[in-house]
Amino acid sequence: MPTGVEARTERRGRGTIIIDTRWLGIGGPGRVTELLVRGMLERPERRLSWAAWNGRELSSIDAKALNRSETDPRRRAGQAGTGNVPRGKGLMVFMHQSRPLLGPRNITLMHDTIQLNNARGTMDRTAKSTFLRGIVASSAHIVTVSEWSRGQIVDLLGADPGRVSVLPNPVDDQVAARIGALRDEIAERPPLALFVGRFASHKNLPRLVEAFRASGFAADGGRLALVGGTPDEIVSLTADCEDLRDVELVTSCSQDELEHWYARASLVVQPSIFEGFGLPVAEALAAGI
Repeated sequence: MPTGVEARTERRGRGTIIIDTRWLGIGGPGRVTELLVRGMLERPERRLSWAAWNGRELSSIDAKALNRSETDPRRRAGQAGTGNVPRGKGLMVFMHQSRPLLGPRNITLMHDTIQLNNARGTMDRTAKSTFLRGIVASSAHIVTVSEWSRGQIVDLLGADPGRVSVLPNPVDDQVAARIGALRDEIAERPPLALFVGRFASHKNLPRLVEAFRASGFAADGGRLALVGGTPDEIVSLTADCEDLRDVELVTSCSQDELEHWYARASLVVQPSIFEGFGLPVAEALAAGI
């Protein structure tokens, strides 16, 4: 927890920390949220009390807190659940910058400023910049995942450097061990290049497919698997790519299925134009890929 915030929480919020769990199951933020909750279940913090907010109600931090929320945090430009945000109950920890603007005193995990890079023209960029500046202004503290993202938040959004801390994304050692064990069990692994993540524009997937098509890896019988897109993103990518031979497009899958994809991979690729952190790369390296 950022320096000084814990003491203020104990004085004003009765020592209660409320985790926004609406992102569970959605991309990298969902994975980070899951790892945070699992870590608290394994090593509970006894000095403070913890709670989970799923967009509708508060609950204790237990196994049920890992259930995916029915409130999609991306709805209404991140304002879904605004009317249900708990106020006066403790310190909120929002796990993504797409969160209610009219929230209580809080810490916001701002992964990156990709919204600005993906803006469609001046008006769209201005609107997104205004929104993100509002997030910065309404947060007691900002946490981000890399020094690069911290620099972007300070330079592009005018955040006070003293109110922005870097907390690198975690890697689950147990997951890495399971993937390693699965790889040992697979006698033969046909050559497979693996991408994991959203099929968003900054992920640069049409160019990855083009590079794959021209590679010796493909000529020698290698395949490419893109894992993690929504059905709509798959439709859009299909329209953007002329040749998808030997390319497998997979929607978001369970953790067990994802571990099997990692176990089969010869290599993991991340061709993004920019990333706040790049969690799949860290997970692959931890598993020896």
